[in-house]
Amino acid sequence: QVQRTCEALLDHGFEEICTLEVLLRVHDVRTVTLPLPDFGAEEGSADSTPMASDLSQAEIPNTGNTSVICKTATPPREMAGHTGYLTFATKPRD
Repeated sequence: QVQRTCEALLDHGFEEICTLEVLLRVHDVRTVTLPLPDFGAEEGSADSTPMASDLSQAEIPNTGNTSVICKTATPPREMAGHTGYLTFATKPRD
């Protein structure tokens, strides 16, 4: 049906025909707690560089927390739904 519509638009002088598929996807949003990684090198050790230590101090304040709380979204494994299509076209002036 979408293909026939696009062919009819072409036959009637439309240009720049673009069709988009629209499908509602409901995601499961949850709050999770993730452990912060321990990269091993501490400030002042031979393995640490000034840039790495500055970056870690700037991004993760020294609060003593060993985890961070994040939001995550997961799509459903099976999706029952109805697909819709939107078709856009341009008709030049004659």
